Amino acid sequence: MNIKTRFAPSPTGFLHIGNIRTALFSWLYAKKYNGEFIIRIDDTDKERNLKTYTNNITYILNWLNIKSDKKLIFQSKRLRTYKLIMEKLIQEKKAYKCFCSKDRLTKLKNEQIINTGKIKYDGFCKRNQLQKGDFVIRINTENYKEIVFDDCVKGKITVTNSEIDDFIIAKNDFYPTYNFASVIDDIEFSITDIIRGEDHISNTPKQIIIFKLLNEKIPTFSHLPMILDENKKTLSKRDKDSNINYYKKCGFLPEAILNYIVRLGWSNKDKEIFTIKEMIDLFDIKNINTAPSIMNKSKLIWLNKHYIKTLETKKIIREIINIEKNFNLNYMIGPNLTELINFAKFKVNTLEDIITNYTFFYKENIKIEDELLKLFFSDKIIKIIENLYTNLKTFNLKWNIENIKIFISNIINENKTTFIELAPTIRIIITGKNISLSTYELIFLTGKILLLKKIRNIIKQYENGAIAQIG
Repeated sequence: MNIKTRFAPSPTGFLHIGNIRTALFSWLYAKKYNGEFIIRIDDTDKERNLKTYTNNITYILNWLNIKSDKKLIFQSKRLRTYKLIMEKLIQEKKAYKCFCSKDRLTKLKNEQIINTGKIKYDGFCKRNQLQKGDFVIRINTENYKEIVFDDCVKGKITVTNSEIDDFIIAKNDFYPTYNFASVIDDIEFSITDIIRGEDHISNTPKQIIIFKLLNEKIPTFSHLPMILDENKKTLSKRDKDSNINYYKKCGFLPEAILNYIVRLGWSNKDKEIFTIKEMIDLFDIKNINTAPSIMNKSKLIWLNKHYIKTLETKKIIREIINIEKNFNLNYMIGPNLTELINFAKFKVNTLEDIITNYTFFYKENIKIEDELLKLFFSDKIIKIIENLYTNLKTFNLKWNIENIKIFISNIINENKTTFIELAPTIRIIITGKNISLSTYELIFLTGKILLLKKIRNIIKQYENGAIAQIG
C-alpha cells in the first residue's frame, strides 16, 4: 500500500511549534516509506481566515523545506463537492436537516444539564421533517453504539454513542464543518495515515462515523502528545515561544528548528543531532512517547549554535541579509562580510546575534554612553588614544593579527600602560560597548581606515570638537 499523509493547517493564525511537529512527522513518515505527503489548507472558517496567514503558512513550510508532493489543496475551492455528498447522505437518510430554533436548543441544553449533566441533541428533527426556515445538517449516528479505533500512539480508544450526538456537518448554505470537509478530502486524496495533535482525539470518532456512512476505508490515526512550556503549562498558540515566525526572525536556522522539533516526543536512543536523511531513515511512530513534551529553549539554542558553526558561510550570509533589513547597515565600510561570518559564527547563538553584536563594524559613528566614557576615558587614556591614532596613520605593515599584536605592544611600551588598561578602551571605541571579544580580532576586522575614523570620532565626542589639534 502506498502511504499518503497530509498536513492540514487552518489559516486562522501563524504556525506554531505544534503545527510544525505535525507537519514534520507526517512528512517524515511518508518519505520513510516512499509515499506521498500533501499540504491542504483547511480554509472553511469564513470569519477567521486571512490571506496573510495562508501566505505565511506556505512561506514557513518552504523555508523549512517541508514541501507537498502535490499542488496545494484549498478546501474553499471544493465546496460543490462537499454539497453533493451531503445531499446524497440526506437522500440515504444518513444525514438530515435540523430546523430546531436557538430557543429550543437552549431549553434542551438547560434541561439536560439539570437531569443528566450531559449535553446531547435529542434527534427531534430526525423524526419530524415538516418544518421550514433556517436549518443545519446533522449526521445520523443512531446505528453507531460504539466507536473503537487503534491509535498508533495512544493505543486502543473506545467512545460510546452516549458521548456522540447527531453532530452538525453544515449550515443551511451547505458550507461544511471541519470534520466533514476533512473526511471528504482524506477520502478523495487517498490519505492512509493521519498524524496530528491529541487535541483532535475528540474529532476522530465523528470522522470515523462519516467514513463508515460513506463505506470508505478508515485511515490509521496517530495522535501526538501535548507540548508544554518550560513551566510545564500548555504551550499557548499566542506565546511568542511557540510561534515559528519568532524563531525565524531571531535567526534560528531551519535545520536547528527541525532537529529540535523532531525530538519533541520522539527519540532514537540518545542521539541528539540528526540530518534530514537520518530523520527519515530512523523515524518510527512506535517510538513516539505518550507523555507530554516539554519545551527546552536552551536545547534549541544549543542546536542552533551547532548548525551555525557547521553551515556554509554563503548560506549564513543569505539568511542574514533577509534578517538585517531594518538595521540600515553600510557594507561599503567595515570588514568583508565573509571574513566577519567566519569569525562570528563560532561565537553566537543565533544569526540575529551576528547582526546585533557586530553592526558596529558597518557604522562610522557610534554613540557611547556617558557611564562608559566616565569609567574608561580618563585624560591619560585619551592621550594614549591620540598617540595610537598618530602611529596608526603611519602603520604600513601587512594588516594581520600578528602585526597588530606588535603594534599594540609598541603603543603600550611607548605610553607606559598595560594591555588590561588599553584593551577595554579600544573595544569601546570599535563597538560602543565593553564586550568580551578579542581585541586583536576586533582591530583586524575593523580595518585600519575605519578604525582611524572611529578613534577620531570618539575623541571628538570626548573633547567636544578638540580633535582638530591632532588631525
